[in-house]
Amino acid sequence: MKRNYVKALAVVLSASLIAGTGAVYAVKADKEESGDLGSKIMSYVEKKDYETELFQDETVYVINNSDGEQEKTIVVDKLKDNVNGSETVSNRQLNAETPVQVNVSYELDGNAVSAADLAGRSGHVKITYDYVNTQYETVNVNGKDEKIYVPFAAVTGTILNSDVFSNIKVEGGRLIDDGTRTAVVGVALPGLSESLGAEGNMSDSVKIPESLTIEADVKDFELGTVYTLVTNYDLDEFSVDENGIKNTLTSAIDTAKDGFAQILDGSAQLSEGLAAAKDGSAALVDGALAAYDGSMQLADGAKAVNSGAAQLANGLGDALTGSGKVSDGAAQLSAGLDTLSGNSAAIVAGAEQVYAKLLAQAEAGIKEAGIDIPSLTIDNYAAVLDAAAAQIGSADPEKIAEAKVRASVEANRSAIEMQVAAAVKAQTGATDEMMASDQMKAVVAQKTEEQIEALTAQNMASEEVQSQIKAGNEQIKAGVAAVENVKKSLDDYNTFYQGVKAYTAGVDTADQGAAQLNAGVKSLNDGIDKLHTGAKTLEAGTTSLSAGADELRDGLEALEAGEEQLDNGLDQLSEGAKALNDGLNRINDELVIKLEAFINDDIEGLADRLKALKQVSDDYKCIDTLGDAGDGTVKFIYKTEAIK
Repeated sequence: MKRNYVKALAVVLSASLIAGTGAVYAVKADKEESGDLGSKIMSYVEKKDYETELFQDETVYVINNSDGEQEKTIVVDKLKDNVNGSETVSNRQLNAETPVQVNVSYELDGNAVSAADLAGRSGHVKITYDYVNTQYETVNVNGKDEKIYVPFAAVTGTILNSDVFSNIKVEGGRLIDDGTRTAVVGVALPGLSESLGAEGNMSDSVKIPESLTIEADVKDFELGTVYTLVTNYDLDEFSVDENGIKNTLTSAIDTAKDGFAQILDGSAQLSEGLAAAKDGSAALVDGALAAYDGSMQLADGAKAVNSGAAQLANGLGDALTGSGKVSDGAAQLSAGLDTLSGNSAAIVAGAEQVYAKLLAQAEAGIKEAGIDIPSLTIDNYAAVLDAAAAQIGSADPEKIAEAKVRASVEANRSAIEMQVAAAVKAQTGATDEMMASDQMKAVVAQKTEEQIEALTAQNMASEEVQSQIKAGNEQIKAGVAAVENVKKSLDDYNTFYQGVKAYTAGVDTADQGAAQLNAGVKSLNDGIDKLHTGAKTLEAGTTSLSAGADELRDGLEALEAGEEQLDNGLDQLSEGAKALNDGLNRINDELVIKLEAFINDDIEGLADRLKALKQVSDDYKCIDTLGDAGDGTVKFIYKTEAIK
């Protein structure tokens, strides 16, 4: 019986090693050998490499009740000495609010309810997780004091039982369904919208999430533990040279403005010259001098147009240089996403390594309990563990106890037979000779069997044996429950593993989109290049126009005939000049002026905010103090209690 108890205990401990990681955060966060699955996963979201001699790696564990109220906060500090390769771990309880509050509210059929009132009820439920960022710095942005919040990213995850939840909808997150349960993963960036000044300026199609909402139809409501990871995301690779971009674009637009102004002046002079020429053609003989004056104005206007076209070509050349820088930036973005996508395989491989270790731990614990099972894999663990639970549950402690008691009595058969023979001889007064007869031997054999059965029944009814039978039944129940808990924990991790694979697939898709963006920017750059080439052609054409105007002026000096043809030609030329002037004015109003406003206002304001955001991110190190450390980082893990 003692060995059976040890086997059952080994199974229970194996299950606790896998399923008990949530409790480890609170009391054993510094013990890697304790099975802290959260610490293994967190190794994939480290902020940066340790660069200073002393580096403080801080983890804050926040325990919230099911209504989102903070009940306990534990801070675990790891002070890493990168010179000596040593590490000092300390922990303490924090009696202050964390910089990001995770608030949760519940509605049932449109009415607000508490977590306690929601347990066990049915209807349409709405659960909202609001993330409130209170950590900011006041920064002067473009002459105005603005709140710039530390850029925290909050990732919330939980498992929904498909027997309880149906018709699930999520806003601010994603659903991953394996058929029996659904994983919900939400990502929020609290405070980022206000930091970028994006409130009210973005379209409805571009929103920065600051909450997670889950809606579903529920039956006998219950909700498992909800975990939230909050980190200050790294902006070390992000830089903004707004002066270079703005100066380049400003210079280009100024040049373009000057060119457009001269072109507009030239087109106006051209129109005036044509009008004068037309008036003079009506009385060519009397107005030859007036026509000549008009041709002079035409020549001057053509020269002005030519000068403006040259400046336009130069301005577009500067714009081409600026667009080249934008193209380089798009290429860098694509390369960065390529790098991130290249890490997808490593992340999935890391999750698979954790998976393999969990399977090996479960297999070892069950085999240690004396149950022979095949090697556990991702594909077969569910069937194997179901079979193991069935094997444990099929044991019959009463039959085992009876076999042991009977074997113990049978071991004394000779002594019992001698005692029975002596009793029969005393009761019957038979002689030794009579006792040797077949009849008396049969009587002794029958009485011996009866005595063995009586002793077996007597021992089975004893308090000790009955207690052993009861303990065996309890151990069997515990063993079955332990195997089932192992399977449940592996099911939960399998759901997480599938979520990791879905996430990496999303990163790969984003990488493809960045490549398309890069190709589009290159096409834009090619378009500006073609426009620049066209402007050069325009410059050459206006040069020819100027030369032609000079020739027209010379021809008018000797004009004696062709008045009607000249008049018609001037009409057409006047209409063309007016259309040219109108078109140039429209381009100036709709393109040049708007580009100038965008460069002067939007680019400068956004760049200043991005620089301030990066500085605030770099300033925030730990929740308390760095002490002797030169640098540090902090991550927050929130555990919201289950509702049952």
